[in-house]
Amino acid sequence: MPRLPWNASQIIPSKTPVEPGHDRTTYSFTGVENLQLDAFPDGRRIWRVRYRIYQSGKRKDRAITLGELKDVTPGRARALLTDIEQAVGAGRDPFDEADKARRAPDQTMTFSDLVLQWIEEHSKEKKRSWKQDVSLHGLHIATRPLGSLPAKAVGRQDLISALNDIRDGAGGAQANRVQGLISAVFTWAIDETILDSNPAFGIRKRATEVPRSPKISDETICKMWNEWDKLPTDVGDVLRLLLLTGQRCSEVCGMRLDELQGASRLWVLPGNVGRTKNDKAHSVPLSPTAWAIVERASLRARAGYVFPAREVDGCMNRHTPSHRFFDVAKKLRIERFRLHDLRHAVKTYLRGMGVPPDIADRVQGQISGLNRGVGYRYDHHEYQDEKRRALELWERRLLAIVNREPESGERWQP
Repeated sequence: MPRLPWNASQIIPSKTPVEPGHDRTTYSFTGVENLQLDAFPDGRRIWRVRYRIYQSGKRKDRAITLGELKDVTPGRARALLTDIEQAVGAGRDPFDEADKARRAPDQTMTFSDLVLQWIEEHSKEKKRSWKQDVSLHGLHIATRPLGSLPAKAVGRQDLISALNDIRDGAGGAQANRVQGLISAVFTWAIDETILDSNPAFGIRKRATEVPRSPKISDETICKMWNEWDKLPTDVGDVLRLLLLTGQRCSEVCGMRLDELQGASRLWVLPGNVGRTKNDKAHSVPLSPTAWAIVERASLRARAGYVFPAREVDGCMNRHTPSHRFFDVAKKLRIERFRLHDLRHAVKTYLRGMGVPPDIADRVQGQISGLNRGVGYRYDHHEYQDEKRRALELWERRLLAIVNREPESGERWQP
């Protein structure tokens, strides 16, 4: 590291050239320890103060940028160095103090602003369901006095009042969702040193939620399957595939022609492109009935999608079959039964016919149930034959149900 005598009048760019072949050259000064000047090929000269501090028995090497030479004179740089050295001598860490001050919200930052910052910096990067957070903020935070309060000033009673208001207007479950969002925002803000406390800690939930227990019966499935004949063909096809395969609605609606392998009657969803919830590649052997539906639907394909949207580019929106499903359930007076329960029904019937839990999980691409230690990580077998046997076993049971035929009693054979 080049070392120069401290002479304020001589510290100019022409006296601090960048060494050939380097992207920067750092200069130190005799008689002024801990102060450095970084010279860059583009002409920038940046002051830095480097110091060492010990906290809880651990050494921390710090560097604080003071600014460019054109903005901070040598005399000013030395004065700032003195302030930093005095703070370190008093046991403080100027780096941490500056970082905390930078992150701390001023009085103009509202709680709504803080939530939006959390969505941008955390939710969008970490959560697949970040759009739900955007919706909760827009519906229940930005529209209430809570959202306009300064983030630092939000108190426990402000949160309780807002949550009670949400409970009374939108229901206890919605209030619980908002409470979870608020708690996540405050926890993140503390981790990022934006706030010092979490007023949401320990607030009881506004309602006790009871898990839904939809009645899944042969009669329910039979009624709905036959009623789907009256729906638009593409919607009816999607609903039948959901029940035949046990896959997610978004996955079936987004089915592409290039995901289908005709020779093996296989549907292969690629990983890392948002096609599956866990971003893992997943293959679904299609039973004869499922393949017949896919072949027929493929004749109406557009832009590569087996189930294209009607009036815009892209695939069918997952809400389209969901709404039609709800309409059918309401018409048939089937209560507490939503579209995703078809996926639950497939798993329930598979297990009831003796399909092993790991095979049932693999049929639906549920890797969370398979993480059982090192053995799982070593097992890269696709289990295509086993998944096909399971889905064809379910197809035979399903066709017997919708045709009102006696149950054969057939079960999974190891």
